[in-house]
Amino acid sequence: MSKEFAVGILAVLGLAMPALGQSSGVVPPDQSVAGQTQAEWSEDWWRYTYSIPAVDNPFLDSTGVNAGINQSGPVFFLGISFSGPDPNNQTANRTIEVNKNKNLFFPLVTSQFDELQLGGLSVEQLRGLNQAIIDTAENLFLEIDGLSIPVLENAR
Repeated sequence: MSKEFAVGILAVLGLAMPALGQSSGVVPPDQSVAGQTQAEWSEDWWRYTYSIPAVDNPFLDSTGVNAGINQSGPVFFLGISFSGPDPNNQTANRTIEVNKNKNLFFPLVTSQFDELQLGGLSVEQLRGLNQAIIDTAENLFLEIDGLSIPVLENAR
């Protein structure tokens, strides 16, 4: 039996108005969205991530052209930026269209380890490895349509 521990620092943005009006912002981590906890949305995000073949996977697309693949329901899953030459300086700049009244869901940092990959570590040790990666995230920011979205540090 393989133990796997995956974690993501995540943010859910409630985007009720297309121009990021008054009701837009980061949803607190303990608040549910569309009838699900954010932990449940995180599980769905990981399933979505691995459900699309690499050739079409929005997370491997640097332009945003594939962002709408298999998107349905009240939450739009936004892709991550995979590590490049400098893993300490990762940015993602994509142009996508999201229908109004959708929530955006995306991790700020992701990390995944399993016992097969690392030789039989305990769940606690896997959590520690993930936490060490998460703790390196700093200076987090998000800009949508030229508008800075504050309080990402609080979404951790």
